[in-house]
Amino acid sequence: MVTANFTRWNGLPPEARQAGFEQDHRILYVARAAYAGGLHVGKIRADWSKAAIPYGGQEVWADGAEVWTHRLSDGSGGVWNVPHGSPGDAVVCGHEADGTPFYAARAYHDGGLHLGKWRAGWTAAAIPYGGQELWISRFSILCPGQYIDGDPAFGWQRR
Repeated sequence: MVTANFTRWNGLPPEARQAGFEQDHRILYVARAAYAGGLHVGKIRADWSKAAIPYGGQEVWADGAEVWTHRLSDGSGGVWNVPHGSPGDAVVCGHEADGTPFYAARAYHDGGLHLGKWRAGWTAAAIPYGGQELWISRFSILCPGQYIDGDPAFGWQRR
């Protein structure tokens, strides 16, 4: 099983991997934080001190965040794929209080590419946004692999 490397948030580490962005192109990173007995996946920005996680219909600001640091345990940088009903080879990044795995997810919303969580059996990903937990049905999840020319979602950086 391929795993993601996370490090305790104490400001943005140089090895953090950009994975999403706000409408104004401020970069977002995959974060996770312990909350309500689980380890929930969400997002963090360089100028934040807490992670935003989706939980219970709300965007929760959680202390003690960790951030995904660039590579996966197989040495790849990761790719974002659309799940087909099951996680397949997706990378486990957190869990529910009962141990059910969470996978890092990302979805476009309001001009940005936002990060959150998904689990097997869900038909949508949960993202924290605007104080709410939003459910987005078109999303992708973090999987092992390597993009040839970089993450296509960040094509605007290469123009």
